[in-house]
Amino acid sequence: MFVRKLKRKHARTIAVHIVESHRVNGKPRQTIVEYCGSAPPGPMLDQLVAAAELRLDQLELQRQPQLFARQLDATWIETARERPNDEPLPIADARRLHGEEQLLTGIHDVFGRLFDELQLERIWTSRHRVSAGVFRHTVLTRLALPGESKLALATQWPATFGITPTKVERIYRMMDALDDARIDRLRALIADASTALLDHAPQAVLMDLTTLAFASERADELRLKGYSKDGKPHRVQVVLALIQTPQGLPLDYRLFPGNTTDVTTLQTLATTLRDELGVNRVTVVCDAGMTSQANLDALANAGLDYVAGARLGTLSLKDLQVIDQSPHWQSTADDKRVLDHRVGKRRLVLHHDPVRARKDAYARKADLAKAQEVIDGKRSAKRMRFLINRVQNPQLNTVAIAKAELRDGLHGVWTSHDVALSPHAIRSMYADLWRIEQSFRVLKHTMQVRPVFHWTEPRVRAHVAICYTAFALLRVLRDRYRTAHPDHPPLSEERLLAELRNVTTTKVHDRDTDRRYLMPTSLRMEQRMIYSAVGAKPQTDTILLDGDA
Repeated sequence: MFVRKLKRKHARTIAVHIVESHRVNGKPRQTIVEYCGSAPPGPMLDQLVAAAELRLDQLELQRQPQLFARQLDATWIETARERPNDEPLPIADARRLHGEEQLLTGIHDVFGRLFDELQLERIWTSRHRVSAGVFRHTVLTRLALPGESKLALATQWPATFGITPTKVERIYRMMDALDDARIDRLRALIADASTALLDHAPQAVLMDLTTLAFASERADELRLKGYSKDGKPHRVQVVLALIQTPQGLPLDYRLFPGNTTDVTTLQTLATTLRDELGVNRVTVVCDAGMTSQANLDALANAGLDYVAGARLGTLSLKDLQVIDQSPHWQSTADDKRVLDHRVGKRRLVLHHDPVRARKDAYARKADLAKAQEVIDGKRSAKRMRFLINRVQNPQLNTVAIAKAELRDGLHGVWTSHDVALSPHAIRSMYADLWRIEQSFRVLKHTMQVRPVFHWTEPRVRAHVAICYTAFALLRVLRDRYRTAHPDHPPLSEERLLAELRNVTTTKVHDRDTDRRYLMPTSLRMEQRMIYSAVGAKPQTDTILLDGDA
């Protein structure tokens, strides 16, 4: 439903209706739900439209869709659980019992509690209570069944999962209302929740980017073709930047157009850290794709330390020769070597791996053989390294070959930290980047944030915000579980979701007495531990429902 303004043909007034869209024989039609009056353009019309918006909220609240059927409404089921249950529940004839529905309670109990604790509903005003409810249910649904589409939420799940059917237009209306201002408030609330779980302000933050492919090749200002990290260069995409703590707690995210290069994003993310998250002294950890001289200078000027992957190919041949011949290489216990080196005024921590050196040497020699075949006229010069004048008079690039040989097995990290922080500590900080790669795997595979099927920019941004919120709740639960049960092995995101999806309640109907009961499944130890980590109380006994629930 929405408010429609319609200019009258034979009058100077504009009618205000609340209408509902539907289709008749495949053609779009609009039905007037309520006539709100008419007024000439100006302040009177504005007041009438505002009153109609309030009336629209009232009508939609009456039809507010729930993620779960009434059997799973949090307030309603809690009332049933707290009802005195000392009386026995006699069953005259067990053959007359009928299981009506099996309801998913674990996701609702645990993540619903976390959603309320983080106060994520605060991004909505009182005028958007319906959208607030739909947003909450959509986030929980992303955790319960991440692979399903918005259309499936509206049409396919009621019979299987006990979800009250709703119109997909209501979900899209919520997504359209989830504008940039609300997404900014949502990101801030999640960042506050993550930092609250830390004992102190974060000492380091991890930054990285990935791409999200669309099920489309149609481009616009946001969805563009670029270097695809999903291996789908024929699809349009967006670039997703993620900022998180080394513990895996999300701090922020950003969306960039699909043709954005990694190196152009670092200064924007650093500004986000300083101005929006209020982080002053912290170490930014990022890979070589985001590193440039200008970016490192910008981080230093912003008062931020950095541990950033180095593009050793940009060093001169002379610098690489000095590094190779340096007498200050130190051997490590695993037969590798480290070097604390200076290139100009910058500190470069280098690491040499003999196993990687053999692999690099093999690849270098293979590429050199291909380059020689191009010179001999046996191969095309397309995308061939170690060559100059590829088209007219291809020749070997002796400088590039010498530099590549000196880089065999070598990896470098730029850092602004002084020698008080050892090379081992620097490399350990950089090695934590695998954790953000793990976060991308959770977003892409567990939350199934892509492929994206939406095609308008507001809905694309809303879809990513919904998936990011679900991901944040999952990471908060993982951290709460680890803190509450330090003597037990931590559970992965997939294991947490699997355990909660197996916490179900069956609605049983006694056809003799016409009574209905809620019969819970027996909880395993891990499931009880998950509940206790968030302070939630699981249902353990069968309870009686009043009348025909």
